[in-house]
Parts: sequence; C-alpha cells; structure tokens
Amino acid sequence: MRITRALVIATLTAAAVSPLPAPLLAGDPEPTAAPAQREPAPRVTVEQAKAFIRYYYLDRKPEQVPENIRALLSVKHSENDQILYSSALVPLFRQNPKEVGAWAREIFPRLALNRRQFWNALWMANTDQARAALGAVRELAEDQEQPQIEALLKTPPPNVLTTRFKQPFDITVMWGCFYTSGDERFVVRIIDALAGLDESETDGNRKAIAVTAQHTLIENAWAHSKVLAICKDQESKQPAIVAPHLNEIVVTAMAKLDEAPCPEPQPPQQNPAE
Repeated sequence: MRITRALVIATLTAAAVSPLPAPLLAGDPEPTAAPAQREPAPRVTVEQAKAFIRYYYLDRKPEQVPENIRALLSVKHSENDQILYSSALVPLFRQNPKEVGAWAREIFPRLALNRRQFWNALWMANTDQARAALGAVRELAEDQEQPQIEALLKTPPPNVLTTRFKQPFDITVMWGCFYTSGDERFVVRIIDALAGLDESETDGNRKAIAVTAQHTLIENAWAHSKVLAICKDQESKQPAIVAPHLNEIVVTAMAKLDEAPCPEPQPPQQNPAE
C-alpha cells in the first residue's frame, strides 16, 4: 500500500489537524540514546514479519507476536509504513490482555528504532492492561522519552472507528487495524470515504483521502479475499454517490486477480481421514 508524493503534498496543503494524535502519525526521529540492552537479532526476517502482520487475522498466533514485532520495528520505515505497523499493533494489544504487559517488558527495551510507535500503540489500545503496560514502558524509557509517555498516560486516545478522516494517512490507520483484527468496520469506513470522489466535491483534501481509499481498496481487494467480499457486499448498501466507484474497484480487483493470484496464505491442507 503506497501513498504517492502528490497525495502527501495535497495533505500538507489542504489538511488542517490530524484526527488522530500527532505522535501516532509523525515520523519517528533518530533515537537520542540506544537502549541499554543489546540482544541477538530476531529469528524472523523483516519481510516475514510484514507478512505475519498483514495476514494475522487469517491465522492468529499470539505466541509469535513478540518475535515478529521485534523484527518489524528493527528497521527504518517510511512514514506511511510507520503508521501502518503502529496501527496494526493496536488490535494485537487489545486481543491479548494477559500477554500485553509481558510483551511490553520483553520488546521495548530491545528497540533501538520505532520506540515511539510502540508506546503510541499501547496508548491507542486503551485497555486497563495496555495502560498498565504503558506505565511499565515509561519506567523502562530513557529520561528524555518519559515526559512524552507521561503526557499520553494523562490523555484519553481517540476512537479510530468514529474519528473523522482529515488526511490520507488516516486510511493507512484503518488498514493497519484491519490486518490484525479482520474487523470489516475498518474496511467499510474506507469505502465510505469514496464519497470524496464525486465530481461535486470541492474540498481538495477530501478528494485526496478518497483517492487514497480508492487505490488501497483495489490493492487490498486483490490481496485479501475478505476485502473483496466486503466490497461486493457493500455495493448494494452504499449510497449512489459511492456505489459506482465501489463497483469499479471490484471490477478492477477481479481483473487483477485474472493476471496474478491473490497472495494471501492458504490454510494448510489436512490429510483426508482414512
């Protein structure tokens, strides 16, 4: 999923304030101090970790989450991917209340990069266990990091399912949350944003958001059979301002499937009973 330069420029010139907190959406700067602990590299590669996250909802393996998060956050990412993977952590933390505290203590001290993305995801998860884990991260953080975490502990996070989109990167947040939850409400929110494609729309930023929604829906409808099924189901449910654009997305994704198979992992085949 790629955000084009044109879309970023449109966002910077037309968007006002992000509907999600700036720490979640901002790029992660170079760390001011490396973590005290130096650990062996994760056993999984970054590419394996990306696939693990993008298709987690199909095969949930919480016991593999820490190793994959470490691999994923061990390298620099584009701003769009920082947002994507940080957002993907939020459902993981919500789904695993018993493990989130141990994960935070295990993963955070080993991170030299993307530390802010990790603690923002804990904050956005907004469960009792995630808040306790965020408090533990504050104690493990460097001195210059602690005030940022302390401020989050005093601030309620927004609800990503109800907060109005104000920039194209907000579409990325929806995809990150979908990848690890499989919750179709995130996809429906993206579909709703297609209304900005209407010729009567005069807000350049809403158009930029709609174009991002359109492009990423095509890509994900090809790459995720569930997304394609949601799009087909929504065709008859969406208003006239959205339905034609959604139909075009379905047709385009299906044409792409004729050229290249859906890349989602297939469930392991079971031997027939003897």
